[in-house]
Amino acid sequence: MAKAIKPKTPLNNELIQDLLNRGLTKIMINNFIKKGKCYEDILPKVKGKVEDIEAREWLKNRLGKDMKMPKRSLPIIKDWKLINKKQEFVITFPLLPSVNHMYMNTSFGSKQLTNSAKKLFIELQDMIEQELLLQEWQPTYKTKVIMELNFFLDDNRKKDTHNMLKILCDSFNGIAFDDDYWLLPNIINFEVEPNNPRIEIKLKIKE
Repeated sequence: MAKAIKPKTPLNNELIQDLLNRGLTKIMINNFIKKGKCYEDILPKVKGKVEDIEAREWLKNRLGKDMKMPKRSLPIIKDWKLINKKQEFVITFPLLPSVNHMYMNTSFGSKQLTNSAKKLFIELQDMIEQELLLQEWQPTYKTKVIMELNFFLDDNRKKDTHNMLKILCDSFNGIAFDDDYWLLPNIINFEVEPNNPRIEIKLKIKE
């Protein structure tokens, strides 16, 4: 038996106003109209579009109009010595989107982080910097650092935890260690915990 095809609703003034109330801009709505999209096509995309608009405003306030992402780096130290080889650092991240959800295609054919991903990246770096001070982690230079990871997923759908590693590892770079070339990520386990999805992270020096 063939599935019944749900009728699609063309945009009218009332539905356009509904999309505006949800946070879309007139330019976005006009672009959807030019592409022949109906209300049902647009509605699932509203949340992501609105989040991106809000992230753009946040980035403007934080970084200025050009929204150029700062590169964090440790000061250059020639004669550096690790004082505490037994030091450990623990932090908990929210569950991160995969790489595919963090990048968008540009008009030049390349990929770049979405505004939402840029905002998330800066927020993760802020978290790390604050916790490093509280836990008195000594930033390392040219030293192998083990990163132990435990993932607590929000549902039973298959998720490739490796797809979250890039932004996760990059966020520590130039803050906890001089270069993530020295980082050894190790996924210990993953399990489902829908009421508290998260990533538990531990750094320790490789002996």
